[in-house]
Amino acid sequence: FSDLASLIRELVIITDYTRAAYGYVMAAGHMASLTTMLNMLSTAAFFNPVAGASVEANNAAIPALTGIPVADILMAEWRNQV
Repeated sequence: FSDLASLIRELVIITDYTRAAYGYVMAAGHMASLTTMLNMLSTAAFFNPVAGASVEANNAAIPALTGIPVADILMAEWRNQV
């Protein structure tokens, strides 16, 4: 079970980085469920939260989603292109 426990710990850590990678879009609920994600993708021609999110909005989303302190964000390279 020690290998399984290590795997579970690593998977939990990975979820923090995954949530942080989607930043504002995730924090705003655009990816809260499959339905909201499909809605976001289907309306992207009119409203695209990925391309419209600022660096500041994405950086503010990281601590909200992961608990990682703002002081620990050393380098973030957000590319607002799809």
